[in-house]
Amino acid sequence: MHSLGRITQCAAAGLIFASGVAHADFSPVGDMEYARVGARSVRLADDSVLVIGGADNASPLASAERFDPSGGTFSKTIPMHDPRDTAIAVRLADGRVLVAGGFTMAGLSRTAEIFDPSAAAFEATGSMEFGRVSAVAAALTDGRVLIAGGSNVAPASAELFDPATGTFAPTGSMSTGRDAAVGAPLPDGRILVAGGAGEDGALASAEIFDPLSESFVPTGSMSVPRVNARAVALEDGRILVVGGYANSHYHATAEVFDAEAGAFSPAGSMAAGRMSPVAARLADGGVLVAGGSDAVGARADAEIFDPVDGAFGFAGTMAAAREAATATLLSDGRVLVAGGADFFDEGAWRSAEVYGAGIPDPIFVDGFERLAD
Repeated sequence: MHSLGRITQCAAAGLIFASGVAHADFSPVGDMEYARVGARSVRLADDSVLVIGGADNASPLASAERFDPSGGTFSKTIPMHDPRDTAIAVRLADGRVLVAGGFTMAGLSRTAEIFDPSAAAFEATGSMEFGRVSAVAAALTDGRVLIAGGSNVAPASAELFDPATGTFAPTGSMSTGRDAAVGAPLPDGRILVAGGAGEDGALASAEIFDPLSESFVPTGSMSVPRVNARAVALEDGRILVVGGYANSHYHATAEVFDAEAGAFSPAGSMAAGRMSPVAARLADGGVLVAGGSDAVGARADAEIFDPVDGAFGFAGTMAAAREAATATLLSDGRVLVAGGADFFDEGAWRSAEVYGAGIPDPIFVDGFERLAD
C-alpha cells in the first residue's frame, strides 16, 4: 500500500509524515520485571507478548514474563527450565512457542522447551543435536521449524523440529558455517539465510533452504558482508536486509532480495549505521528500524523504510538507547520495543515502549517467524 492508500490509513490513526514516509512516535509503557538484553519475544494468540530469557548485567536469565497490550504492563510467568541468552523462539502452528538453545554459564545449550499459553508454563521437549546461539530459526509451512547455524561444533549444520513428535532431526547442511546470520521466509515456503560470521570472517553469501528436498542451495550474494543485521519480509514477498556489522564498519545500507531473480539489489541507506537494531514490518507495509549500536554505542533513534520509494525516513526517538532489544507487532498495529542495553550507560534495561498510534488488522513478519491470526 502506498500514496493515497497509506496516507488515508495512517492519517486516520493520527500518524505524522516526514519525507513521504508515515511515522508516529514512541510512548513509554510499564517496565519489565527484569532487565534483559538478547531476550526473545513472541506475540501469542491472545495478543499478549511472551518475553523470555536474555541476560541481565551479570548472567543469562531463565525468567519469562508476559506483556498485556490493553493495560501496558508486564507480569511474571513461570520461568523456563534453563537460563538462555540469545536463544531462538518461534510460535508454532498450534499457538505454543518453541524455545531452544542460547548461551548459558556452562556454554551453548542443546536443550529446548515449549511454552504452553493455556497452562502458562514451559514443558521440556527433545534436545538439539548441537548447542546453538544466535542461530537462524523459521517456522515452515508444514508446521516444522528450521534451526540453522550458531554452533561452535558444527557451524554449517541445521536441524528440523517436529512439534508432532517433540524431537529434532538433522537436515542438510549449509554451504558454510554461519553465526548471527539473518533468515526470512519466502512466499513459496522456502527460507532465505544470509550473511553472518563464518570461519574466515563476516559473510556476504546467501543460500535458500528447500523444505521439500531438505537441502540448502546457494543464491546471489549481498553487496557487503553483514553480521547481526536484520531481515524482514515485505508485503510483495521480497526480503529487506538492513544494517549489520563487518570489518570494523557499521552498515547504514540496506538491500532487498528478490526470490524470482535470485539476487539482491540496493534499497537505500539509513541515516546511521546500526548493528543489532530491532526491525518490524508495520501494518501499512513500511518497516520500522530502531536502536542498535554503532562505533559510539547504543542508539535511540528510529527510521522507517518505505518499500515503494526504497528510502528511509526519520521515525522518532526512543526514551532509551537500545542494542539487542526485542520488537513485537501488536494486534492494534503498535510495536512493542522492550529491554536491550546501552553498555556505555546503565547496561541492560527493564524499560519498554511502544511505537505508533495503532492501526487495525496488522500482519507481522520479523525475519524469524511468520505470524498470521
